[in-house]
Amino acid sequence: MPEASSTTNYDVDDIYNYYVSKGGTASKQKVQDLIDYKNNSSRVTAILNLTVDSYWVDQVLNKEVPNAQKFTDSFIDRIITTSGNSLVTTTNSKIDD
Repeated sequence: MPEASSTTNYDVDDIYNYYVSKGGTASKQKVQDLIDYKNNSSRVTAILNLTVDSYWVDQVLNKEVPNAQKFTDSFIDRIITTSGNSLVTTTNSKIDD
């Protein structure tokens, strides 16, 4: 079994302050939720040797969302939901193999 990858230490305050300074309205808690999702999903994908698309998660955490006004609580919720559903689908496919 592959070893779980280490998590990345994202700075919730840095990410939150960046987007808020550009007009985003997401709460600091939602930023933390996204960081937690990223770190937990990274562990799962490493343990199960999976590759899952995390484009939007990475875009947000790396402060690369071009339109910061989209940075809202519901935007983060959609990213987590969509990415989580993709992870479940990929995991189920791996289990079915």
